[in-house]
Amino acid sequence: MNIQLDMSQIYKYASKFDAMTMRERALISVAALGVLLLLWNMVLMQPLTAREKALQDELDGISTDMSNTAQAMEEAMGPTNTALAQIKTAQSELADIDNQLSTTIAGMIPPQHMAQVVRDVLQQQHGLTLISLRNLPVTPLVDTSAPAGNAVSTQKSGPFVHPLEVVVEGNYADIVAYLKALETMKWHVYWNELELETKHYPVNRVRIEMSTLSLDDTWMGV
Repeated sequence: MNIQLDMSQIYKYASKFDAMTMRERALISVAALGVLLLLWNMVLMQPLTAREKALQDELDGISTDMSNTAQAMEEAMGPTNTALAQIKTAQSELADIDNQLSTTIAGMIPPQHMAQVVRDVLQQQHGLTLISLRNLPVTPLVDTSAPAGNAVSTQKSGPFVHPLEVVVEGNYADIVAYLKALETMKWHVYWNELELETKHYPVNRVRIEMSTLSLDDTWMGV
């Protein structure tokens, strides 16, 4: 678009403007400035304001979507977080149990030494005869085997109970002394069964079943 300026017209209007009084020139200047401001607002500011509002609405929409998504994710993760908390609690309780078991097992007689210790204590007693000494089948302390009819097999895990059976003969006083000696030795054992039978007075036969704990399911001894 070509705009041709007529200098004569410009000079004409300039002469008229110069011929006006100060008040008239001030009014015309204010009016011209108002027109310029109006044009500035219509041509530039209004589109910019509209664009700004559109962008703000878009940002508000994105923020709302993100908030809704975060809330939905939090609700969806609720059961998972609960399960994770339960697992963490169970792991902590299991660790406590393992520590307690380790402390308990530490004071128990090792399975591989059990038979020899029983023999040594017996040799220190008088009037007793060893009839038999044998290991009994090892069993887990907690039965974790699969229920009947369940095809899923569960591997046995420790700790394991190692039972030992000893049968001796002697008079009642010597048997009581032997039992006290077993109870007061530095190692600890669990008493499972104690059977006393009088074969021919004053000789008695006693069957003692005792056990120890270990993390190993293999008997070593006897």
